[in-house]
Amino acid sequence: MKKCLPLYLILSFFASIFAPLLPFSFAKKQAFASTTVSVSGTAKFLNTNTYLDFTNYNSNVVIVGSTGNFEGYAWAEGLGWVAFGTTDNAQGPVNADTSTGAVTGKAKVLNTGVYIDFTNYNSNVIVNLTTGAFSGFGWSEGEGWIDFTDAGVSFADAEAPTPDPATFSSDPAADSTVQISMTASTATDNGFGSVEYYFDETSGNSGGTDSGWQSSSSYSDAGLSANTQYTYKVKSRDSVSTPNETAFSSEASAYTLANQPNAPTAASQDYSSANSYWIKITVPNTVERRMIATRQEQNTLLLLMAALLG
Repeated sequence: MKKCLPLYLILSFFASIFAPLLPFSFAKKQAFASTTVSVSGTAKFLNTNTYLDFTNYNSNVVIVGSTGNFEGYAWAEGLGWVAFGTTDNAQGPVNADTSTGAVTGKAKVLNTGVYIDFTNYNSNVIVNLTTGAFSGFGWSEGEGWIDFTDAGVSFADAEAPTPDPATFSSDPAADSTVQISMTASTATDNGFGSVEYYFDETSGNSGGTDSGWQSSSSYSDAGLSANTQYTYKVKSRDSVSTPNETAFSSEASAYTLANQPNAPTAASQDYSSANSYWIKITVPNTVERRMIATRQEQNTLLLLMAALLG
């Protein structure tokens, strides 16, 4: 009696031929989070020299930038669809740590029910959060090691942070005669890593200085001239190897505070006797003047000073 091939091999064979030809909306469809980056490239099954393909066959694996969770499906030659999210994958999702890039979790091969394990068996897949490149090996139950470095798997972040153009949450405002401070609206990126800000002073007036790229969304420009207008705009960028920058915000201006002269102090009695007083008159930036006067003359002088001081 002739032996028959196992049913799962027969199904895998037909799936490998027909499933990639189907529109993805029929094969597998999923609504993704809006802040995602797409995964592309291929990883190699070392035992079979076949590939896990993230680029072709309508594969659509993405990584959610805010959590590092994977979503979507990739096509494995000879095996069929592999689920990386939680849909069709009870032990998912696969996750990339948003600080270190270390990849953990399990992806499920739908035709066979086996898993690609990124946590156990000394799996060590990691993604470089700056370049987007994957490296290391994951373990596939039944298929063995998968090399993520061989042909290259990576994510692509081609979008600038939002808001784009950048905006001010607090417009430039004077702190003193020599300093103006401002704050940009907090920028968020669809990928991983940090966001930086650049404040550009455009008036060219004395002392005005650009911030350079910085991690803080606030900036204080010091060493300015009193009672002078300064103008600023701001932009942001992400931290991939070739950063994506937003457009500059609209310009906003502020004047530094003006120097204020000290007000003169009122006349005061400094010495008294039966018939005369010392009168002390203090005016800023002048030599203190003293005079001796009778009580009547003192009253006249006080009235005169009161009128002068208004």
